[in-house]
Amino acid sequence: PQGLDVISPSWFVVQPDGEVENNGSVAYVRGAHLRGAQVWALVHNGFKADRTSVFLNDPRAVARTVARLAAYVELLDLDGINLDFENIADRDRDAYTAFVGRVAEALHRQGRKVSVDVTVLSNKPYWSTCYDRKALGELVDYVMVMTYDEHWRTSPRAGSVASLPWVERGVQSLLQLVPANKVLLGVPFYTREWEETPRGGGVSVRSKALSMASADQRIAENGAPVVWLPSAGQHYAEYRKGGRRYRIWLENEQSLELKTSLVRRYGLAGVAAWRKGFEKPTVWPVLHRNVKGL
Repeated sequence: PQGLDVISPSWFVVQPDGEVENNGSVAYVRGAHLRGAQVWALVHNGFKADRTSVFLNDPRAVARTVARLAAYVELLDLDGINLDFENIADRDRDAYTAFVGRVAEALHRQGRKVSVDVTVLSNKPYWSTCYDRKALGELVDYVMVMTYDEHWRTSPRAGSVASLPWVERGVQSLLQLVPANKVLLGVPFYTREWEETPRGGGVSVRSKALSMASADQRIAENGAPVVWLPSAGQHYAEYRKGGRRYRIWLENEQSLELKTSLVRRYGLAGVAAWRKGFEKPTVWPVLHRNVKGL
């Protein structure tokens, strides 16, 4: 698609002993290169804090992972990697930084790029305070801030995945620690449908993730009116069914137009999105225009 320079398939899972589950494909990389896109394979920790702690505090495991990643980068002809470690114990903050430094040193010797994902700055342990953003920004080529999940899957109340003011505050706080030319703005290609059920004088809430097309389909099926919320920079729809209220804060061309305009406003390096396949084709010209200035 127009505007897609780098694709980051979720290929590598780091195990507690430092072994790396490899789901990479040489054919996939070749195909991406033929289309003019780089491939920065995503490396994650399974999002398990205990397993991650075992790994980070075992020097042999760390050395094994660094060696495996360096080898896979060469084997698959990758252009770089993206480190997406989440749910890390705060006590392992420095150990994670040291690990990222080892990976960056090894891959930079190979002439490859290293990017790292961080959450929006907050006081949440295991989710936000586990990242030394300033130190990470000094080690890697790019820091991608996950400016989504403002209201997460199990949030006790319904709300936007990424309202514009919340996204902008997340960018502003990261820029206090990381140079703008290293910051990638993370945007969602998904939304959530929230189901609110009256219970015991209150409301019980649950949600499920929807692609852009699925959200449009739900709205059409239920005849839900769509309104623009200037305060969120998003369209919003709700409907009632079976005694429950359903609510959706939409992601579409208009919401992404506003979010990605922050790239030029703050001089950011670019945009990253989670995840490919959840978007409508019509969002790509918006990203291309706001990131490339075309």
